[in-house]
Amino acid sequence: MTANPDRSLTAADRLPAPAANHLAFMAAHRGSVEITADSLALEGDEEFFSWWAPLGEAVPIPAGAKTVRVFPFSGNGWPARLEQAGFKRAGELSYLRAPAAPDGPTLPDGVTLTVVEDNGQAREFALTQAAGFAEPGDTPEQTAWWEEDFTRNALRHYASADQTFYLLRSESEGAAVALALHSHGLAGIYAVATRPAHRGRRYAGLLLAAISAEAHGRGEQLALQTEVGSTAERLYRRSGFTEDFRTPLYVRH
Repeated sequence: MTANPDRSLTAADRLPAPAANHLAFMAAHRGSVEITADSLALEGDEEFFSWWAPLGEAVPIPAGAKTVRVFPFSGNGWPARLEQAGFKRAGELSYLRAPAAPDGPTLPDGVTLTVVEDNGQAREFALTQAAGFAEPGDTPEQTAWWEEDFTRNALRHYASADQTFYLLRSESEGAAVALALHSHGLAGIYAVATRPAHRGRRYAGLLLAAISAEAHGRGEQLALQTEVGSTAERLYRRSGFTEDFRTPLYVRH
């Protein structure tokens, strides 16, 4: 992350650990994050990644802001203010946290779980991630873009000391992936994806158990974000995650 050297010292310090971990991931994989005395801003590698967030009630909305995320520490009155400025609510993230457990996964026959250690595994991780995130109706161009983006980030970061990339194979094929970003006392869980042909086998749970065991050994808790009301949120809550806070997203129309 980048920061304005003249900003208030309390601006970044008051960020909750789950938010700080998420921003570290976004800075590594989605663009650059700037923290000033009165705002956060993600300048995405692509425009649709970008958003701005206020750090106080009286902060002016930037003229060019198209997407605004509101955190609990943004202050009161922002929903009404944004709606008056022509923004519409477009979603809401739930920031969840759970204690880590020491027991790793018990793998079924034919399944292996590997920490990515070379470029070939990184590429396999990225292609599995892209297949797992693909939406029905995606064009070949969209699929190729995501494959390239995920491959670039996997190759750039798999050897980073603060990130662990997990690749689960079934019958020697990349079936599911996840990564953990370690910061602020948390193992932030990201990029959880399973190829459609391998869904329904609880592979995400095996990956979660592997991340949890590593986090326990590092003295960390688990953290992640998911859409409010989603199937993923319900599954994580049943796995012991509890909510820290929510951040609604507003888009200018």
